[in-house]
Amino acid sequence: MPNEPRPPDARNLLGASFIADPWSCYAAWRGGPRIFEATPRGIYVVHRHADVMRVLVDHTLFSSSRMNLAQRPWLRDDVFDGGLVAMDPPEHTARRRSTGWTSIGWLRFSSGSARRFSIQ
Repeated sequence: MPNEPRPPDARNLLGASFIADPWSCYAAWRGGPRIFEATPRGIYVVHRHADVMRVLVDHTLFSSSRMNLAQRPWLRDDVFDGGLVAMDPPEHTARRRSTGWTSIGWLRFSSGSARRFSIQ
């Protein structure tokens, strides 16, 4: 299909090619649809800045509670189950703060990583 991201495994967030080289998968996403269903979980991926910001800010329309309600019992050991990605504020915020990964902490970490790896 023309609107599917390429390479074919670019939609599998737990697949070998995504894990080995996520950057080429991200590049494939840029040429594809703004939103797509990823495998194996069937979650939807948004990857353009404006779309991501909307999802991050609008907790009523884009709530993880729906994902938790629809979760099948046989997926309880899934890597996304119970993690930060499956939480809404205020629980998400409280858990994230307890790890020290605040916005300022992330900026310090990412700028240090950029210097270490000479990323401009």
